[in-house]
Amino acid sequence: METVVADLMKSSLRGMGYTVIGDRNQVKADTLVVDVTVNKFWAWFTPGFWALTLRSEIETTVSVDRASGGAKQLTTIAAKAEKSAQAATTGTWAEVYQRAFEDYRAGVKSGLAGLK
Repeated sequence: METVVADLMKSSLRGMGYTVIGDRNQVKADTLVVDVTVNKFWAWFTPGFWALTLRSEIETTVSVDRASGGAKQLTTIAAKAEKSAQAATTGTWAEVYQRAFEDYRAGVKSGLAGLK
């Protein structure tokens, strides 16, 4: 779960034009440091008479700060997805997760659009 969220965050930031570094030796005073706490990473289904509904929900708290310190920016990024289906197959679950991942990426772009 942490790896999935980390990959989503990295790909979202790269898509916004940021360079993501993993080597602490490359950190400079003006480097933005992003810390993500996973609050929710859930998936479940609700049975129904004719179909069931598969749902996925992701919620994170994101802290952004300069390596040199300063005022931290905190934001919550949440994503939800659902799909009705006759069965909870591997493909159906994959589609629900993919929808949640797309919603999360959009949330990162809007939630972190004003990074300074």
